[in-house]
Formats: sequence, structure tokens, C-alpha cells
Amino acid sequence: MRGFIVGKEVTSYISKEEKNKPNPQSKISRTLYVVWDKPRRSVEGMEGFKAEAVWVPFSCDDIKVGDYCEFEYEARNTSKGSFASLVDIIVIGKADILLEASKAKA
Repeated sequence: MRGFIVGKEVTSYISKEEKNKPNPQSKISRTLYVVWDKPRRSVEGMEGFKAEAVWVPFSCDDIKVGDYCEFEYEARNTSKGSFASLVDIIVIGKADILLEASKAKA
């Protein structure tokens, strides 16, 4: 799947299991906000495009807002069922994304 990165969020946190330990280890949470070339599913009453949050299980330091990327998924089977897991993000282009209100004319 291909899409534009319109937002990026990287935060550190301490899991519930680690909170009561003497030296808790922090974890990193990575989320990219993507507008897909083609919406993955139609939404009734929706016009335009909807940004979707994509959790990233690996470092994405080289991914920037405005990157046009190919997202590669791999099917995974577990005891809880089958799901698609993000395995790679390849930057294939760039875009200038500027979202701001237009200035009213006097």
C-alpha cells in the first residue's frame, strides 16, 4: 500500500509490568498518520481522505512528514488468529504538506 505521511508521533512510556520495578525500562511507541492513495475501506458520508494511524513496531527515524511511502505487510498466524504485520516502509517520494487556514482578505 502507498500513502503520504502527514504526521509522526514517537513517545516513550513505562509499561504496567515495569512501573513497580526499581529500575523500570522505558519502551518506545511509534505511530505514523497516513493518507492512503486509495482508501482501504469506504466510509459512508465521508468526503475526501481520512488520515489513519499506523503503529510501527520498528525504528522509523528516517521517515519524515511529507514522505510518500510504500508500506509492506506480511501475513502472520498466531494462536489468537491471523493478521497482517507491518514489516517495512520504503520512501519512494516526497511532498510538501502544508495545512494552515487561508488568510482572510480585508
